[in-house]
Amino acid sequence: MVINLAMHNKGALKKEDKIVSKLGMIYIHIPITWKAPEVDRLELFLKILESLEKENKKIFIHCIKNYRASVFMHIYKKFVWGKDTKFIAPAEYKPNKTWKKILNMDLNSKRN
Repeated sequence: MVINLAMHNKGALKKEDKIVSKLGMIYIHIPITWKAPEVDRLELFLKILESLEKENKKIFIHCIKNYRASVFMHIYKKFVWGKDTKFIAPAEYKPNKTWKKILNMDLNSKRN
């Protein structure tokens, strides 16, 4: 199973969906804009990942530079697993104001 959080633009792997499918894996694309990440797509990601985890599926989550994936996985661990762990991302990634807001949002009220 592959979940791609990147937009289809410069730097993205062309025809990734076809490549992944040919290899016998399921491909899910949840495009997340960099400048204005959509909370509804984050919630969709959380629901999909939670469902797949219950089925004990092996999942590879990625984006172009692993920034979106790092933020979304941190939020998943926090709100689904209930673990407020240290944020882990590539060393060069420094979340801007928009992404800090995403990292610090409280989804508990929306998820209950």
